[in-house]
Amino acid sequence: MRFKLFLFLVVSGAMVHADAKAVPRGGTSSNAASDATPAAFRNDLMPQPASLRAGEGTFAITSSLKVVLPKVHSELLQRAVLRTLKRLEDKTGTPLPRAIDAGSTGDLIVSVTSDGPAVQSVDEDESYSLTVTSRTIELDAPTTLGALHGLETLVQLTQPSGGGYIVPAVTIQDSPRFHWRGLLIDCGRHFEPLDVLNEISMPWRP
Repeated sequence: MRFKLFLFLVVSGAMVHADAKAVPRGGTSSNAASDATPAAFRNDLMPQPASLRAGEGTFAITSSLKVVLPKVHSELLQRAVLRTLKRLEDKTGTPLPRAIDAGSTGDLIVSVTSDGPAVQSVDEDESYSLTVTSRTIELDAPTTLGALHGLETLVQLTQPSGGGYIVPAVTIQDSPRFHWRGLLIDCGRHFEPLDVLNEISMPWRP
């Protein structure tokens, strides 16, 4: 038993010694540069879009990013775009302009047909399409709510590459799979009678 323990310690020590010799004093291996290079595009989006097709090339996030809203230019949509720019800036460390143009030529083109109803309904169109090439990012949506989903996808797609950040070339078509996707009942702050909870959770009961 003691001989086996001694043999185990000798072999373990030899392996640690070999690993230490393989790594320079700086604490990084000789292929550190290749480790910093991002892997090929993987579909890690959450939730998964209805359709995604990867293309060739990438769009580089730079401080000269120009955002345009060729159709709807409402305050609601502008606030959503500004929030996205702030998130991209925080994620990439790249200062991004906050100017939003009403033209049709730019780097990030957010084309929305309508703001949608003042109060969201179950029939509201939340779909969007996102097309990324090496030259532009085009987001098309019938409503502002759909554009919000597309902007979230854009933030998730942004990834490091070398000394900067890029968005891989993709074509995405997406829409919610279900009309209603959840219900929050917060009885901690807003007391609800049991009859009300039963009506919400089991409306088929008499």
